[in-house]
Amino acid sequence: MRHPARLERGSLLGGRYRIVSILGTGGMSHVYEAEDLKLPGKIWAIKESVTIMPYEGSMETEAALLTSLRHPRLPQIVDFFVPDEDGYTYLVMEYIDGLTLSEYFKQCRGKIPMEQLTELVLQLLDVLSYLHNLNPPVIYRDLKPSNIMITPEHEVRLIDFGIARSYKPQNAEDTVKLGTAGFAAPEQYGSGQTDARSDLYGLGALLLYLITSGAYTEWIQGVESSIRSDVPRTYIPVARRLLRYNAEERFQSADEVRKELLRIPGGTMPGGDATMTLNGGTRVIALTGASSGVGVTHTAIAISHYLERQNFKVAVIEMSPRSQSFARIQQIAQAGKPVPAGRQFAVDGVHYWKQSGRADILSLLGGVINSS
Repeated sequence: MRHPARLERGSLLGGRYRIVSILGTGGMSHVYEAEDLKLPGKIWAIKESVTIMPYEGSMETEAALLTSLRHPRLPQIVDFFVPDEDGYTYLVMEYIDGLTLSEYFKQCRGKIPMEQLTELVLQLLDVLSYLHNLNPPVIYRDLKPSNIMITPEHEVRLIDFGIARSYKPQNAEDTVKLGTAGFAAPEQYGSGQTDARSDLYGLGALLLYLITSGAYTEWIQGVESSIRSDVPRTYIPVARRLLRYNAEERFQSADEVRKELLRIPGGTMPGGDATMTLNGGTRVIALTGASSGVGVTHTAIAISHYLERQNFKVAVIEMSPRSQSFARIQQIAQAGKPVPAGRQFAVDGVHYWKQSGRADILSLLGGVINSS
């Protein structure tokens, strides 16, 4: 049921928030842009909804839920107005500059560049992992293009937690069946209680929608013929598994999906893939600086340990026969113990090679690294 917008340009909410414009309208709510009279120059987004009866997706529930969350890909909540005599309630939150994924998708004419598409999916997996690992887990339940914001820096923000819920182990199924047709998992319509795997189904539907230029959100006969030609073929089994009807047959966690995407060709770290591939699988990341002290060693080590946490076998190589940086790292790692002979040592699963030259690199590419 659609309710009329109560606020208009110039309206004042709570004696503090002056409405600038209407940002969007949905089936159950309206969203406004508002200026803060107590903090001149500060802009907020205000969501107006009508609560007719207590239900799991009420604004009170959304406010309590969002207020407790802390993640860079979620909006900050700053104020909440309880329902008035007509049931109208208001949530004041961080204003996110950018486009919804729906708008960005249209801007790209249904073909978001693959590097950006992969980065978008990895960012969504990051925030889903956070939500699902809370106690109790929070299930978003409405992962669709209009609920995802893309900032000018291509950062992802999840918006509209109107039907999110905490997982309740004692329940056989959800109290309220809600979701967006095409993106909602089967269990959101009465076949069981939603859990983390329901959001992963939604992610699969979104991924399929993006790689078929908006043609499909479920895996049916003939769908593969509509998948974009620039999509790595290895993405197909990932999308297909995410969209299994039976939740037991899907990926069981966001981290599991992320590891699979990072493992296959085409999977990239957030920020893009500045690597070259050798010997059919070995990835080489080369970093250099204009002068000493600009942070190249620190950056190389950070990247190496990030990749190791994603289950890659990693070697980081010091390309200077005269450098002492890795020798000092080895001394710190040994914590006062005798330093073993040789130029190779390991720290937290990452293999370090000290004072290497070009011949060492060629040897490593043909042997140690390529054996992973």
